[in-house]
Amino acid sequence: MSKYEAAFSRLGEEALVKLEGPGGFLAVTEAHLVFVDDAGVKRLELARIRRVGKGEAGTLLVQGEEDSLVLPLKAFPLEELKVFLEGLKPHVARARKATSAPAPAPQGSP
Repeated sequence: MSKYEAAFSRLGEEALVKLEGPGGFLAVTEAHLVFVDDAGVKRLELARIRRVGKGEAGTLLVQGEEDSLVLPLKAFPLEELKVFLEGLKPHVARARKATSAPAPAPQGSP
C-alpha cells in the first residue's frame, strides 16, 4: 500500500473506483471524489461536480458548484486518468439522484 493509499484508508471510506499514480491517488466513494497527494487529502462532493476540463499549466480542473479540485496531469498515467474520469459520470449521476429529495406530498384537509 502506497503512502497515498494509506492516507486515503485513514479516512474510513470505501473506494468504489480508484486510480493510483506516481504523484497521487484518486478515489470515488459513495459521496465524494477524493484526491490524495503530498499536499494532503482533498474531497469534492460527487453530486456537486459540474465539469471536468483543462486547468492551467498541465492540470485538469474538476469543477464543483462552489469548490474545485486541481489534478496535476503528471500525477497519473494519462490514459488511465482519462478512463477514470470518463467512468466518473455514472457515479456523479447516481449521487445527484440520491441527493435530490422528492417533493413533499400535499397535505389534505381532514
